[in-house]
Amino acid sequence: MSAIALALTAAALGPVYVGAGGLVPDATISNNIPNSGLFTSSVISTDVGTISDIKMVTLTGLFHSWVGDLQVALISPNGTRVNLFSRVGVTSASGFGSSKDINGTYGFTDGIGSPPWEPFGGGGFYPSGTYNRVTNTNAPVVQIGTVSGVQGVNNNTYASLNGGPSNGTWTLEIRDFYLTAQGLLGSWTLDFNFIPAPGAIALLGLAGMTARRRRA
Repeated sequence: MSAIALALTAAALGPVYVGAGGLVPDATISNNIPNSGLFTSSVISTDVGTISDIKMVTLTGLFHSWVGDLQVALISPNGTRVNLFSRVGVTSASGFGSSKDINGTYGFTDGIGSPPWEPFGGGGFYPSGTYNRVTNTNAPVVQIGTVSGVQGVNNNTYASLNGGPSNGTWTLEIRDFYLTAQGLLGSWTLDFNFIPAPGAIALLGLAGMTARRRRA
């Protein structure tokens, strides 16, 4: 295998980016998007190329009571939004959603083999784990005070990010749509594969060939 081919293979396995956590503030008016409690955290990818696969987004140390209050989204460098989950259990514009609490580390994939994200009903904490985010990602109704692109139907999968830029600012957004319960996030991670841009491949190939000459 040539040095350039080896470089391409290695570069396609993207790094894991770690974003800061923080307090997830409470909403100021229930079920109103402009007044939802808003937390954002961003990471900057320097991997120039296009996305080939979002492997996982992990929320580490996420705590909140009433998971049905929350909408969590990943926003790519070109502005495409993908919900990890959105107001689980909401059935009306004034509904509370699921009363299940979350307190742990939750990984979200689109991969076959992971259990679906289904924190429905009852008290207690939903267990930490790796979940398939495709199921139950979207609230079935548009909430009061809609803002374009934020609430309502969002059926985007991770695959909708494929072909988009890998480099740039990636943002995790958490919105709390109901009163009386603040939340907390320890940190979050983004793990993806990408196809390097031609210039990046050439540089990596040159570096590989240089390294081989030095070892000879």
